[in-house]
Amino acid sequence: MKTLFLIIIASLLFACQESKENTELTKKSISVDSITHEMGCENCGMNLKKFISTNHALKMKNGDTHFYCSINCSTIGIDEMKEEAEAVYAIDYNSTKFVNAETAHYVVGSSLKGTMTRISKFTFENLDDAEEFSKTFNGKEIVNYDRAVEMSKEEIAGRKK
Repeated sequence: MKTLFLIIIASLLFACQESKENTELTKKSISVDSITHEMGCENCGMNLKKFISTNHALKMKNGDTHFYCSINCSTIGIDEMKEEAEAVYAIDYNSTKFVNAETAHYVVGSSLKGTMTRISKFTFENLDDAEEFSKTFNGKEIVNYDRAVEMSKEEIAGRKK
């Protein structure tokens, strides 16, 4: 009987610890330093450190943060939580720092492979940097955040058919 009791207590403690860790993940600040090697995209589970150059993050009105490997995965997250979202951030390809996605520039369709997409989308805070990257890596176009999200939604919808 004592063994059964100890197993139940240990299970409860483990479950509480796991919940605490998940809560801590969503409370992290939006900075590259807050992304650990163990963190995965909240949509697909892909390793965030490995795909750092395309990471996106949502800052919620309640202070929580949610991290994604790409604009495609963040688009899915935003659709699920848009009422509670306060701001969207994306990694600037050149500086590898989070910037305001809504004022950023996206190079679409470059020769570099994107993350969770057939058509790459890389983010730049500075338009000159986006243009230089586009020339170097044969980008098809430079678009704003709203258009990049629209393109992501079209691609995601196309996969469901």
